[in-house]
Amino acid sequence: MKKIILLVMAVACLSANAQQKKIRINGRVTSEKDNRLITGVSIRSSSARSSGITDKDGAYLLMVPVKDTLIVSHVGFGTQRILVGTRDSIINIVLVPELNTLDVVEVNTGYQTIPKERSTGSFDLIDKKLYNEQVRVNVLDGLQYIANGVSVNYKSNTQGQMSVRGLSTIKGVKDPLIIIDNFPYDGDISNINPNDVESITVLKDAAAASIWGARAGNGVIVITTKRGRFNTRNRINFTSNVMMTGRPNLNYLPTMSSKDMVEFEEFLFDQEYRFYDTATYDHPPFTPVYEVLFKRRNGWISDEQANKVLETFKNHNVKDDYRNLVYQNALHQQYNLNINGGGEKVAYSFTAAYDNDLSDLDGKNNKVRVHSSNSFKVTKDLSMNAGLTYTYNHSNEGKTGYGILRYKNTVMPPYFSLLNQEGEPNAMYLDYRQSYVDTIGGGLLNDWHFYPATDYQYNHITSSTNDLLGNLGLTYHLPFGFTFNAKYQFERQEIDNRNLYDKESYYARDMVNQYAQIDWADNSVTYVIPQGGILAEASNVIISHHGRMQLNYDLNKEEHQLNVLAGWEISNTKTSSSMYTLYGYNDEMASSVDVDYINYYPLLSSGITSFIPGAPNVSETLHRFISVFANGSYTYKGKYTLSASGRRDASNAFGVTTNNRWTPLWSAGAAWKISNEKFYKSDLFPYLNFRVTYGFSGNVDLSLAAVTTIRLYSVSRYTKEYMARYTNFSNPDLKWEEDGMFNLGFDFSSKDNVLTGSVEYYKKNGRNLYGPYYVDRTVGLKVSNITKNVASMIASGWDIKINTKNIDRVFKWQTQFNLNFYKDKITKFYLDDDLADDLLQEA
Repeated sequence: MKKIILLVMAVACLSANAQQKKIRINGRVTSEKDNRLITGVSIRSSSARSSGITDKDGAYLLMVPVKDTLIVSHVGFGTQRILVGTRDSIINIVLVPELNTLDVVEVNTGYQTIPKERSTGSFDLIDKKLYNEQVRVNVLDGLQYIANGVSVNYKSNTQGQMSVRGLSTIKGVKDPLIIIDNFPYDGDISNINPNDVESITVLKDAAAASIWGARAGNGVIVITTKRGRFNTRNRINFTSNVMMTGRPNLNYLPTMSSKDMVEFEEFLFDQEYRFYDTATYDHPPFTPVYEVLFKRRNGWISDEQANKVLETFKNHNVKDDYRNLVYQNALHQQYNLNINGGGEKVAYSFTAAYDNDLSDLDGKNNKVRVHSSNSFKVTKDLSMNAGLTYTYNHSNEGKTGYGILRYKNTVMPPYFSLLNQEGEPNAMYLDYRQSYVDTIGGGLLNDWHFYPATDYQYNHITSSTNDLLGNLGLTYHLPFGFTFNAKYQFERQEIDNRNLYDKESYYARDMVNQYAQIDWADNSVTYVIPQGGILAEASNVIISHHGRMQLNYDLNKEEHQLNVLAGWEISNTKTSSSMYTLYGYNDEMASSVDVDYINYYPLLSSGITSFIPGAPNVSETLHRFISVFANGSYTYKGKYTLSASGRRDASNAFGVTTNNRWTPLWSAGAAWKISNEKFYKSDLFPYLNFRVTYGFSGNVDLSLAAVTTIRLYSVSRYTKEYMARYTNFSNPDLKWEEDGMFNLGFDFSSKDNVLTGSVEYYKKNGRNLYGPYYVDRTVGLKVSNITKNVASMIASGWDIKINTKNIDRVFKWQTQFNLNFYKDKITKFYLDDDLADDLLQEA
C-alpha cells in the first residue's frame, strides 16, 4: 500500500511539472491593412500573469505555459486569441482593423510616441502620404494648408511669420518651437530635406506642448525623419522634381495708381508739405513729381513742359518695368536618392539630395544634403540608433525685387521708370535730392546717381552654409515594464556671408564720395576711403549640445493602461560671429588698402563727423538650459483617460533669483470615449470621443538677461578707447512668459469612416508677457524703459477639421477641410505715441 501511494505522488509531481513548464514565444505584430509594424499591442497569457507589449519595431517576447492561449488586443483592431504549442515558437501576428473606428494614429511628442486615441491633448498629425502630395523646396512650405491650427502671416513679415493658434506674445519671440528627431533644432530650418520627413506632429494645446516647458508657448512642431526598419528588404528610391513658376503678378498688390499718386503729390505740394526739407543739412530726396513742380515753381521750366512730364508719369506703371525687365520664370530642380532596409540586428536609411534653384529674380541656389540613420539591436533588451545629417548650401543673390527699393523717406512711386526715353538706365535719387547730386563736387567725384535697372550687376552677394547634425540614442528594456532612454544631439552650423561691391556699384561710389574731402583751392580730392571695390565678410557659427535621460514605465493589464515617463535634460548653445570690411578691394588681386577706423571724418553730404564703418567685430553668446520633466497617462477600460505633465526649467539668462524659483509649467487633461459606453448606440457616428485639458507653457526671449550686461561698440573720439553701451540693466525678476490654455475637443467618425474629424474650442491667457516698464529718469540709466514681465493678453478660437471619403475604390477621392477662427485682445501693455505707431506698423 505504501508503494502505491508513493507511485501516485510521483505521477502527480510529474504531471504538475509538465503543466508548469513554460515555453518562449516571440514574433512581430503587423497590420493586415498596410503590413506596417504596430507598437504598443497588448499580448497576455490567458492562464498566467505573463503579459507584455510590442516595442517600436512591433516585436514581443513572452514566457507562457505550454498549450496556453495568447490574447492580443490593440486600439482600432479586433482582439485575437492564439493557441500556442509545446515548444519555443516564433509566432508573427497579423491584426485586422475594426470597422467603424478611426485609423490608429500614433503621435510623436518628441519624448514619446503614443496612440492619439489614448491622448487628451490637441495634436495634428501630417503623415508622409499627405505631406508628399506637394513638392516642397523647404520642409515647412505649405504646412499652413494641411495642418490644422497653423497659419502664416505675411503682413508683419515678408518671409512669413508662422504661428500655431495665433499669437501668444506681444514683444517676445513669436516662432513656434521646431523639434527634429526629439530635440530642438538650432540651425536654419531650410537645411532639412523635405524628402527625409516621415511625419510632422503639431502640438497645439498645453497638454500636448507643456512637456517642452519654457519654449513651447508658441506651439511646437515635431518633425520625425525617415529611418530604416528591421526585417525589411533593401529598397532604392529615386525621385526627381522639376518645378517651374511664372513671374509674379504684381497687380495683385493693392497700390495707388500712378495717376492718383501724381495728383495726390500735386495736392501736397500746393499745401507746401515738406518744403522745410529744402533747407535741411542732409539734403533728403524728393520724388520726381516734386522735383518737376519745384522746377516749375522756380521758373526753370514752363507750365506746358511740366504738364507734359506729369502726364507721362500718370500713364506709366513701374510694375510693368519690373515685370518686363526684372522678373523671370523661376525654376526649381530637386533630385533625391534613398536607400533603406534592415535585417534582424541592423536597420538603415541613407539619403542623398541635390537642389538647384533659379529664382524669379535670377538668384541662384545650390544645396547638397546627406542624411544617414542607423538602428542596431545589440541584445534583445538593448538597442541603439545613430543619425547624421550634413547640408551644404551656396546662394548668389539676384536682382532687387519690387517694393524693396525705397527713398530715404518714402517708397518708390508707382510712376517711376527704370529706363529713360532713350532706353538707358534711369537714375533714382535714393539718398539725396536731385539738385544736390547733380551739382555736388563739381565733377570731381564719382558719379553719385543710383541706377536701379543695372546696379545689381555690380553687387556680388553670396552666402555659404555648412551644417552638421548628429544624434545618438540608447534604449534599454528593464524588467517590470520599465525602459531607459538616453539621447544626445550635436549640431554645428557655419554661415559665411560675402558681400562684394564693385567700384561701379552705388554702394561703393556712395561710400567713397561720402568720406571724400575736397580742397576747392586747387580742386583736389582726398579720398579717406580709397577708390575701388568694397568687400564685407561675416561669419556666424552655432555649436549646440543637447542631452537627455529618461525612464519610461508602461503597464498594459486587462482593463488598465498606464504610461509614465520622467527625466532630465540639458542644453548648451554657443553662437559666435565675426565680421570685417576691406576697402579699395580688388577681387582679382585679392588686395585692399588699409583705412583709419580710429578717427572721425566729416561726411561730405552733411558735415557730421563719423567713423568709417566696418571695423573688425567679434561677438559671442552662450545659452544654457537645464530641465526636469514628468508625464503620465492612465486609461481605464479603453474609455476613460487621465493625463498630467510637469516641467521645471532653468536658464543662465535669468539670473539667480528665477533659477532658484524653478517656476513649474504643467498641464492636466481628461478624455472620455463616449462611443464605448453601453448606452451609446448611434449607427450614424459609431465613434465619439470627448477631451478637455488645461495647463501652462512658456516663452523665452534669449536676447534678454536678468543681470546687467554691456557691449563694446565704438571708439571714443576723445580717449581713443572703446566705449560701452548697456544692453540690459539689472532685472532680477525677469522670467519666462507664461501662456495658460484651456482646450475642449470632440473627435468623431461616421460609419465606415466616410466622415471623420474634430471640433475644438480653446482659450488662452498670456500673463507675465514682455513689455516696456517705464523707469524714473533720475536714476541715471539714460533710457526711459526696460523690458519686464508686465504685459498680458487673452485669446480664443476654434479649430475644426473635417475629412471625407468621397470615393474609396480603385479610384480614390478624399477631401480635408481645415477651418480656424482666432481673435486676441491685449489687456495690459503700456504704450506711448511712438510705441503705438510702431505696433500698428508691425500689425
